[in-house]
Formats: sequence, C-alpha cells, structure tokens
Amino acid sequence: MGNTLVQSYPVFTYICNSIGETLDIYRFDIDDNNLEEAVNQYKMYQASSDKAKFKAIAYDKNENPYIDMKCKLISISDFYTNISQGWIIDNYWSEEDKIELGFKEETNILNVLELQTLIETIVNEMQDYKEELECLI
Repeated sequence: MGNTLVQSYPVFTYICNSIGETLDIYRFDIDDNNLEEAVNQYKMYQASSDKAKFKAIAYDKNENPYIDMKCKLISISDFYTNISQGWIIDNYWSEEDKIELGFKEETNILNVLELQTLIETIVNEMQDYKEELECLI
C-alpha cells in the first residue's frame, strides 16, 4: 500500500526578479532582494490556519499595506491538469502582470502606417542633423 494522502492546500509560489546580488559575473551584493520577502511571506503562509485563503500582504516605504502580486497560490491539481505549464511558476503570471511587476518591458507593435510615420520622422531628424553638421565643416 502506498501513501494515500493528497495535498489539499495550494502550492505557495513567489516570483523574484532580484536576489540581493548583481546578475553579472561579479555577483556584487545589492540592496534589492526579493528572496527575503519571499521567505517572510512563506513563513506567514505556513503559519496560516487556512492556507487557501492566504493573502500575501506587504508594506510600502510609508508602511501602507498592499497585496503582493509576486505571490500566487496555485492549486496542486493545476500542476497535474496543466502539464504544459509544468512547475515553471512564472508561467502562472500573465504578460500584463509581468509588465506591472517590472519583470518584462511592454512591447509596442506598430502597424504599417505608424512604422512609416516613425521612419519619416527619423529621416527628417537625421536630415536636420546632417545640415547642422555640414555648417560646422
């Protein structure tokens, strides 16, 4: 007989974009560190009597509370039913969420007319600079 216990509470996840060090080859210490907040939120989640209703509350510089969107509780069944997403937790945040959290930059897609206008503006500005530079020669 195997273990018949099934996890009934959601999986705590927390997405971090800073780990207290630079992300280059030197790995210098920096003040920005999401791991500390992740640990704090996890400890509060573990202490919660009703894990399914847990809300990650953080505080801004002025001590005002807000819901920490870096934390998500994911039903354990989602990991079984959404196998394509797997255990890569950042798949559970939308593109809009990632932009709002600063993990991703917003991309602007131009239509043909907008692109043409942008190119014309750049060409005109370059022509202005060319004329100014020719005056210097």
